[in-house]
Parts: sequence; structure tokens; C-alpha cells
Amino acid sequence: MDGRVSGRAMARPVRIGLVFEPSAEMLRLAVEQATLLWGGQYQPFFRPGDLERIERVSRRLGVDVLLALDRAGASEEAAALDGYQWQGRDGWGPLAPAQDYINHRLLGPERLLDELPRDSWVLPGWAADDPLDDLFRVWFGAYGTGAQGVSLEKQFAVRATQARIHDGAEVPTDAASWMTPVTATSGAIDYRGMSPGTALVVVDPADPASLTALWNARACGARAFPFPVGHEQRVLPAAESWLQQLLEEGELSRWMTGDGTPAGPRIYIWQATGPGELPGTLAELLTGHDVTPVPVSPDLGQEWARGWQGDHPFTTGYAHSFAQPLEADGRVARIPVPGIGGGAQDSGVPRGDIIAVQVEISATAGVRPDWTFSVPNKRSYAPVLREYDGVMLSFVRPVADGRALSVSSGAREVLISAVPSSTILGKLIEEPGWSARQTPGGVFVTRFIERLGGPGSTVANQPGARAALFEVARSERGRPSGAIVQSIKKWPFRAVTALASIGNPGLSRRSSSLRSRPAGLAGPGS
Repeated sequence: MDGRVSGRAMARPVRIGLVFEPSAEMLRLAVEQATLLWGGQYQPFFRPGDLERIERVSRRLGVDVLLALDRAGASEEAAALDGYQWQGRDGWGPLAPAQDYINHRLLGPERLLDELPRDSWVLPGWAADDPLDDLFRVWFGAYGTGAQGVSLEKQFAVRATQARIHDGAEVPTDAASWMTPVTATSGAIDYRGMSPGTALVVVDPADPASLTALWNARACGARAFPFPVGHEQRVLPAAESWLQQLLEEGELSRWMTGDGTPAGPRIYIWQATGPGELPGTLAELLTGHDVTPVPVSPDLGQEWARGWQGDHPFTTGYAHSFAQPLEADGRVARIPVPGIGGGAQDSGVPRGDIIAVQVEISATAGVRPDWTFSVPNKRSYAPVLREYDGVMLSFVRPVADGRALSVSSGAREVLISAVPSSTILGKLIEEPGWSARQTPGGVFVTRFIERLGGPGSTVANQPGARAALFEVARSERGRPSGAIVQSIKKWPFRAVTALASIGNPGLSRRSSSLRSRPAGLAGPGS
């Protein structure tokens, strides 16, 4: 039977986590870069330092890549976490300047703008010296002054109305429902992440770290509204309108006591200004609508954004099933890449290009017996996949039942490869002082089993193999391989089958060598 691999491929945005020490300059850069990415509003920001927490939250959010935006040592350390690396910097990085030809920058939202609802498109504007300048950037997004930003802003403005927010003036009451530059990055995405809940985020508009909490609340899937300390009156009418809408939708009435009794309307308050009492204006707002506040720290709120339905929180309609023949002696498959977007692409308009393709493998047949497409869903196997899927990939990592890898949005296919089973085992038991290798005896046994029909065949039964070996030993000149196989086939299958019971050819106790050696010394098979 010809080899074949079947499954499903989905094209989606790359989910990238930006790591940087919060400052006004770096926060503005992060917001501008995210506003120029497809899926940008869902790209989380991380403060360097706590590597365990960065890895844990990244894993829960389905982050593909971590990038040190400020290139500081602590940020680079986070970006080097196992399985989160992007291969390439500067002109080959995910945030390299967009070009009008194929490049390594992540795909922008240009091609997906027509996938969004047609109403409430608003391009907000405000003075650069407005004390809420940075808050508005995080809240609404900002295109920046680069070539791609200027081009994308023009495309957005064609669809939007202008809304000028004057210094000291109130934000329009419907601001929470606007389709702004940052929300326009969500085109064609059905976000399946488990939301950390609806929240009012209390921020200090002059503190970049505080504003990062507001960004991350939305990036994790929360319905979030900012409440700037010292400038409460400017957002109060919009906050009240937003709160009233939530009450009418029943969004705040889902709370229950332990015995199932409704607990009344409640809302999370992310205290991004540190522990303390609620601002008086906010407390009065909630009391006036009979809503109970539930204060939490931003870190705790972000920790609640865990799990999702399916294999990634980004789900798109750009997907199809495949059943592809295997090439290269049963090791390689060419997977068709779903097309992205239907918007027209103007020649010469700067754009990004790289997307992620999520390949889910449901069945394989005819794969080489000592190779496998089943790779454990552990980030530590990312270098293994990169070695066999292609060292030129910007990233590749295991996912449940398959892998996610980078590909040009204009590509028609992507190659994936099986991996030697011995490599999987070696990585699985990888510990200091231990190594794994396949011995010559293991190679012989593997080939012998293949010659007798593979691990699923009952020909390789222990009595038959022993009798054939005795027959060869008694022969003066040996026996032809065909004659040996025929001799074994004369023996019926027995319950005790030493060879046929090897579950993974070449990787049994008999066919592999596991050796302990002192740490720091190269031992046999290392």
C-alpha cells in the first residue's frame, strides 16, 4: 500500500509574546508593532524576570514565539525559552520592516479588513501632549509613522469616521463599541481562549507597567474597560454606558454561590495601580448600579486565562482537510496551505508575509517502520521538528496531534517530515548523565523484523526464529535469506513472541542502549 498522511490544516496568525521592561518608549513601540499585525490585539506583553511565569502563561495562551523587544539581557533570556525561539533577527525577524515583496515579517491585517463588521469604524485622534496619550494608544491602537503604518492607516480611514478627543474632554459614550485600529487586527479570527472575565482595569495613565496590564487583559480575551486614576471624569460617561450594556446582556449576573444561588451582578476590578481602595468615583458608579466589585491583581487575572476549545485559541475559516501521499521513502508529506483573505493587494504597498499553519494529523499509513509523525506535545521537541521539517523555518513546534510552523502567506504547500523513533526516545529520556543510541544489534533486529513483515506480523515468532538460527548455525555455508524466512514461516504463531512483541522496532531493551555516565564526561553512545 502506498504511504499516505491525512488530517486538517488551518492557516492562522502567529501568536507572538513581546518581552520588554516597561517604559513609555517601549510600550509605544510594542503597541505600534501589534497594531500592524494580524491578530495584534491578542499578542501579550511580558515583563522579563520571572521565567517560570512567562513560560506558564505563554503555554496557556498558545504563544508560538517570544521576542525580546528591547533586546535587554533578561528579555533575551525569556525569548530563549525552550520551544519559543524565532530563528532569525533584524531583516529576518518577525517585526522586521514590511516590504512590498515576500519577507519574514508577520502578516498584517490589510488583507483581512473586509472580514470585519461594517459598522462603528472609528479612527480616534487626540493631541500628542494629552495626559491620556499613552492610555489612548493602548486602548485604541496606534499605527506609527513607518511606511506600513501610513499605508494601513489610509486603508482604515477609508472605512472609518474621524473622532477627535480634545484635551480634557470626555471620551464619547460609545467608545467601548468602536471598531478601532487595534480591534481591526482581529479580522477573520474566532478567539476561543477561555476569558479571564469581564473587568474594569484601574490604571495610572502615566505608568507604562500599569497600562501594560490593560493591554494584557484584552489580549487574554477579557472584555476590559480602562479607569484612569486622576482622570476618572473623562471616561465616566463611557464607563457607565458600557456597564449598563453589560447588565442588559446579563454578562455580570453569571455569578453563583456554592449552592447554586445567584450571587447578584459582580465585576472584576484589575487593580493595575497596586493594592488599595477603589477610586471613589468608581465605587459610586458600581454602587449606583448595584454591582459588587471583585478586586484582583493583574497577574492573577492573567493567570485565569487558561485553556481553550480545540488545538489553539486562534481559529480561522482558512482550513481544509488533506490526504497526501508520502515521499522520500515514506518520510515526507506535502501539505496544501489554505489561502488567506480575499482583499485586494495593491502592488508596492508594504506588507508582512509570515503566518502559522496548524497541521493536525488524524491518520498515517505506509510510514517507514522506524520513523513516526507522532511527536510528543512538548516544547522541548521543537528543535527536533526543526531539524527534520527544515532549518530555514522561522519557527516550528509540536501541538496536539501535529505541529504548528511558519510559512509564507502566499505559499501553496508546506513540507512536514516524520522523525526517527530513536530520536523521540532519546529526547524523552534526556537527562544529565544519560544518553541513548541504537546498537548494531538493535539495527540488526530492526532490519530482521522488517524482513519478516514488520512488527505487526506474526512471522517473527520466537520458536521459528530460534529454529532458523539453529539451522543456520548447523549449516557449513550458511543459508539464503529467502530460505531462512521460509523456515520461520513453517512455525505457527505462539503467545510468547520475543521479536513480534517489540512495540517500537529498534527501541526495545534488546535493540537500544541506555548508559549512565558521570555528568560532564562523554560516555559511550553520548
